[in-house]
Amino acid sequence: MALPGVDYRHPVVVAAFAAKGRAYVFVSFSSTKPNWGAYVTFQVCKSTPSLVPADSGTVDNISSLRADNAKVGPQVYVALDDVCPKPES
Repeated sequence: MALPGVDYRHPVVVAAFAAKGRAYVFVSFSSTKPNWGAYVTFQVCKSTPSLVPADSGTVDNISSLRADNAKVGPQVYVALDDVCPKPES
């Protein structure tokens, strides 16, 4: 869903270590549509070193999404598939 008025010039970036040894970078963008916004989540991959897109979309409450992202820590499981490439044996 395309969201009008997304402000890509002023992202809010939160980096966090989550449960199961995963690390994420959450990037969110406000919209001129009140409370709405867009986001993309990257997983930090140690094996390649790279950031790999894990999720993206739009939300109707960007403040709530940002608050949830700020709560991610080593005891919090992020329910996204592991998108990092597996090291070759």
